[in-house]
Amino acid sequence: YIEVRCLDLNPFEPLGISEAQIYFLDVFLMWCLISDSPTLSDEECSRLRRNLNTVVSFGRKPDLQLEGENKPFHMLNTAKNLFQELKQVGEVMTGLTQDNKYISCFDHVHERLEDPTTLPSQKIYDAINQGMSYKDLMLEWAKKHKSSLLSEMLNNNHQAALVQEAQKSLLRQKEIEASDSISFDEFLANYQKQKPE
Repeated sequence: YIEVRCLDLNPFEPLGISEAQIYFLDVFLMWCLISDSPTLSDEECSRLRRNLNTVVSFGRKPDLQLEGENKPFHMLNTAKNLFQELKQVGEVMTGLTQDNKYISCFDHVHERLEDPTTLPSQKIYDAINQGMSYKDLMLEWAKKHKSSLLSEMLNNNHQAALVQEAQKSLLRQKEIEASDSISFDEFLANYQKQKPE
């Protein structure tokens, strides 16, 4: 079980995330799995937390600088370099699965990386600048999504299969939680005490 945090829902997508975003996230998680992951010092954790706050507050600025270990670095240049590494992983995943969506998802991401005006935050910014409140904008889109989703009602067989899958998932979760011998905090503390190989 992996919990992905710091992932904003896209209010302009009926499900909060697009298919392209799901494929990109799949590639990103695979990249995380195969990349080196040295132990972080407390100082580095603090720096990462400050950088996260900076990105949350000012991430749309094209010249945004983040705090590096020895000197600041340019967020966009770093993102572009990471994008190329991720794309290589996407190409391998496409080759292994024969699913072209692992590579085609990069077109969607590349556009947003090159042009911040294509980000969902730009739509929100534009609507607010035109006098619409954030609350009214989100309510308008929620109503659109509700209408769209209700127009695509599931057939009874599909609905029953989803209910059954949800019940199995909840049962499996209870089994996993019952087998835990230590709390998550203890697990994390033990994990962080490990020496890198």
